[in-house]
Amino acid sequence: MTQARFPGAVSVAYSLTGGTGHSVTVGAGGATAGATSVPVNATTAAMPSGTVLVFTGNHSVTLSAAAASGATTLTVNALANALTAGDTATFGDYTHISEVTSSGYPEATNERSDVTNFDSPNLQQEFIVGFTNNGDLVIEANWTGSPEQEALFDEFDKRTMLGWQITVPNLKTGDSSGFVTTFTGQLARCTHNAITPRDPVKLLLTVVCNSPSRAAAPSVP
Repeated sequence: MTQARFPGAVSVAYSLTGGTGHSVTVGAGGATAGATSVPVNATTAAMPSGTVLVFTGNHSVTLSAAAASGATTLTVNALANALTAGDTATFGDYTHISEVTSSGYPEATNERSDVTNFDSPNLQQEFIVGFTNNGDLVIEANWTGSPEQEALFDEFDKRTMLGWQITVPNLKTGDSSGFVTTFTGQLARCTHNAITPRDPVKLLLTVVCNSPSRAAAPSVP
């Protein structure tokens, strides 16, 4: 029996660029497995240490040092797989939402259409599935008034299509159970909870989800 995973240091983050605002391309010569630096074409935006890039072939790479805009070399944790010149990845300047206390996952369901007809066997209703509905995501956080929380109210008013990322990290070297889920979606709700004398003020978000995808979290060095 595999032990259930405790979601200790989960990160919930959003991106104003929809999660795919910038592209990174591996430069001449590529990088071999085990390498700790990757040559790239000049980057178009800065990237903080810890940024996860998923290159062609679903190869995850984690920056071990920050990279400035215009950088031509990335310092990374030892590569699990070789990268070839021309491999690409995208990133979207994800901003961590502080003090999140609960979060769900996009729950995809296929719409069900009733095709029951006079020839349906055994007097049983018949259904077929159609378009996928990726559902809503509900996020709660302690209200801190921090800039990244305040900014969400502006994006709610503007009905911005945001990128979203939920990261459940690996916990130790060799652990491969961590995962990263990314998707796009607009805010259908951005508000505070009812104010009471004993309860903290919460930030309440509901995200309308589109096209979620999941990849392995980067390895712990």
